[in-house]
Amino acid sequence: MGVATEKNRDHSTITLDDLKNPSNRQKYTRAEYCPKHTDQRMTFYCQPCAKPVCRDCTITEHRPGPNHDPQEVSKVAQEVKGELQTLVATAQDRNNTLKKSEGSVTKKLSSITTNCEQQKKNIQKHFAQLRAKLDEEEKELTKKLEEMEKSQKEPLLKELKDVGSNNPVLRFGQEGSQQGQFDRPIDVAVRGDRLYVADTEDNIIVTDIGNDRVQVFDKNLNFQHKFGQKGRHPQDMWGPRGVSADSRGNIVLANVGGITDGVGHSEKLQVFRQDGTWVSTIPSDGDKLNLPHGVAVTEDGHVFVADAEDHCIRKYRYM
Repeated sequence: MGVATEKNRDHSTITLDDLKNPSNRQKYTRAEYCPKHTDQRMTFYCQPCAKPVCRDCTITEHRPGPNHDPQEVSKVAQEVKGELQTLVATAQDRNNTLKKSEGSVTKKLSSITTNCEQQKKNIQKHFAQLRAKLDEEEKELTKKLEEMEKSQKEPLLKELKDVGSNNPVLRFGQEGSQQGQFDRPIDVAVRGDRLYVADTEDNIIVTDIGNDRVQVFDKNLNFQHKFGQKGRHPQDMWGPRGVSADSRGNIVLANVGGITDGVGHSEKLQVFRQDGTWVSTIPSDGDKLNLPHGVAVTEDGHVFVADAEDHCIRKYRYM
């Protein structure tokens, strides 16, 4: 051990083992002395000034009052220790809470990832089913289109073949007096691929001279109705030949007339409505018709009649 002097009176020599012993640490901790009162240890702490002071300072510069509050260092240390312990406990609780939150967030993130992956698989499956259904519908529609194309081409190809073989493209009607049957139908005029004699609804009007009547068919050659009968009244017919229809639905009919039992039935022009209702008979007393055949109406209410016996064309007003 060294000799104590003025310079080392505050020092002592210890072993390393003594220093490692926790119970000796406070014993060998160096004491802090007041810079003003050098022989006094700073065993107090002035909280307003936030600095350690000695006992003499508590009597002089740091006397207790409004601006100073010196407390023993051990007491202040205990209070600070308590505050620190509270802060540490609070921090620990906060840390535990954050760890729980972190775990919860991690779990939710994992759940979101799992759900998204599952939904992705569901979407892929759904669209795979849609594509399969669309492919199936495409095949079905393509098949229907091909069938429709075939059904539309076949009659045209047959018609084209018939043109080269002189076979009729279309034929309807047969001899008889029932609806849709004819007895010497006298005349048909054709323009392009449509019958020339047609009304405003594209119905086909046929004069049936042998049955003294008119028959009406739709554009698909389905029977619609008939009108007229042989007789001597103005609305009756006798040898109907030429027929024409205007845009208002009026039908103009030429009758050739004839002689029965020595009684003559004069040639005449008749006007009927579209449904077969008789409207009027056009007289030809001034310039008598002899053998009227073809007729054609105009939009201004006139009708032209071809008279085969007199070798002329006559014009009458029928409206």
